[in-house]
Amino acid sequence: PATTQDVCLRVEDDLAYHDLKQMVKDSLRADERLRVSIRPLDIYKRADDSSHKQITLSLTLQHHDRTLKTTEVNDILESMVRQISAKTPLERV
Repeated sequence: PATTQDVCLRVEDDLAYHDLKQMVKDSLRADERLRVSIRPLDIYKRADDSSHKQITLSLTLQHHDRTLKTTEVNDILESMVRQISAKTPLERV
């Protein structure tokens, strides 16, 4: 079965949603047996922070061979954040 988890990322204001989505896809391609669905939930810009925005994504992960454990999903998402943050400044909130 699939598991869905929402992830909120605080990114620089000039980063386009499309670019972030592509970075998420690229970072999750390591395991070809992992099916990933990415859906935007929210893009929020705080009035007191003009240089950043928060993008919330709903990620659905499904492994073809087995059920993913919670710890595996958390590890996958942490790895995703590390890979993307190596390319662009971001923070998981």
